[in-house]
Amino acid sequence: MQKSDLNLSKNYRLRQSPLFLIFRVIGLELLFAGVFFLLGYLFLEEGVAAYPLLFFVFWAANIILLLSIFIHWYFVYYIISTDALSKHKGFLFKRLKTYDLQSIRSVRVYQGVMGRLFGFGDIVMESPLLHEMIHLKKVQNPLKHAKIIDRQRLRILEDKDLSNITPVI
Repeated sequence: MQKSDLNLSKNYRLRQSPLFLIFRVIGLELLFAGVFFLLGYLFLEEGVAAYPLLFFVFWAANIILLLSIFIHWYFVYYIISTDALSKHKGFLFKRLKTYDLQSIRSVRVYQGVMGRLFGFGDIVMESPLLHEMIHLKKVQNPLKHAKIIDRQRLRILEDKDLSNITPVI
């Protein structure tokens, strides 16, 4: 990726990879199917009228959990702006946490084998001023977004250094 490929004047939105949404949905469906059939096999006799009730209860719980998984995935995202990184979280009760890019010392990317294959990973930023590590977990294209964060951070530091210089007349 060339330096000119990144537009540092626009905001970038990133969220957890959709692959994890799919993994969670498949895992939930397998769990519900297994528990449903296990309970039906162990506790219900053939022809018992409670079987449709069990099916309805599992169906309703499944829909509620599927919606909560999707809402959590959709309403937790990060915005990289020209001077800050913001974490937006929440559906009914919105929370916003903003980190000044100037306070970030280093940006690192961690990707496992699956992350390299499917294009996701973790971005970890160190902020000694805040005394904490900032983690962006399982985001799409972590290398691209880490470069954007790092370039924005360096641009801010360069602008700050240049603003301290008094012009010679």
